[in-house]
Amino acid sequence: MARRSAPFLLACLVPVSAAFMACGSDSSTFEPPVASSSGTPGTSSGTFDPGPQRDGGSSGRPVEPGCGNAFLEEGEICDDANRVGGDGCSADCKTVEAGYQCLSEGAACVAICGDGVLLGDEDCDDGNTKVGDGCSDGCRLEPGFKCVTAGAACVATTCGDGLVEGTEQCDDLVTADSPDRPYDGCFQCVKEPSCGNQGCIGACGDGLLFPNEACDDGNTRDGDGCSSTCTLETGFTCDNRTEDPPAELALPVMYRDFLSPWNPATPGTYVENDEAKNTVGHPDFESFIGYGAYEDLVEAALGASTRSS
Repeated sequence: MARRSAPFLLACLVPVSAAFMACGSDSSTFEPPVASSSGTPGTSSGTFDPGPQRDGGSSGRPVEPGCGNAFLEEGEICDDANRVGGDGCSADCKTVEAGYQCLSEGAACVAICGDGVLLGDEDCDDGNTKVGDGCSDGCRLEPGFKCVTAGAACVATTCGDGLVEGTEQCDDLVTADSPDRPYDGCFQCVKEPSCGNQGCIGACGDGLLFPNEACDDGNTRDGDGCSSTCTLETGFTCDNRTEDPPAELALPVMYRDFLSPWNPATPGTYVENDEAKNTVGHPDFESFIGYGAYEDLVEAALGASTRSS
C-alpha cells in the first residue's frame, strides 16, 4: 500500500469578458437583468434596465457608447461585449437570438437548457431538465449515457464494447480472452497516466493535471476553456481544484521465478560447498537460495485465478 499526493483537477470558468463584472470594476450598484428568446428570432421575453443614470441621461461609465461595449444602452436588448452574431446576442445588440438567454450585461449569453435545441456550450439537450436520464438539468452529459440527437432521449453506453461514446475517455474491447485490466492505459473506460522512470505523463481528458498539460477539465471537448489537447483556450481562465486522495492506494506487485539450469534434477536443494548447484534461481527471484529469499512465495500469495505460467 502506498499513499499518493492529491491530483489537481480543473474546472474551466466563464470567459474573461464575463468575469469582468464579478471583479467589481463598476462602482455603481447594478441589478442584473434577464432577457431571453424562446424560439422566435427578434422577440424577447424581457427587457434590460440600463442601470443608474447620471444627470443628462448618461450612465456615467467610462466607455465609448455603442453595441459591444459590455454595457446596456438605450435601444439595446443585450450587450455581450462583442459585435458577433450567433452567440445569443445579435451583432447589433437589438435581438436575443432564438434558444438563448442573456442574464447580465457584458456577459456571454447562455443557451436555454431543456428546449430540445443544442446550442452554445451545451453537451446535450433532450428537451427536459430531469436528472438521471443521460442529460442533466444543466445540459451536461451524464456518465454512462450518450445523447446523439437533440430533443431525443439519451441512451445508455456499454463500457468494454470497444467504442468510445458518451463520457467514456477510452474503451478497451473486453472479451472472455481479454478482460479489462488496470495499468494498461485504460481501465473501466477511464484513461490512466503513463508512468516510467522519468515520472508520469498525463493523458489529456483524465481530469489530472500533469506538467505536460496547461489544463485538464476531465474531457477532450473544444470550446469549453480547455481544448481537446489540454491547452488553455483564448478568453478563458481555469481554476485549479484539489481533491482529497484516497486513504490507501493499491499497487500491483509481480512475483517472478526462473530456475537456473545448474541443478535441474533437484531444484531448490542446497549442496554444501557447491556454489554452482546452490544457485538454482536468479537472486532477484523467489527460488534463489542462500541470500535470505523465501520459497513458495508465489503459491502462498496468489490465488489460482491470478497465477500466470
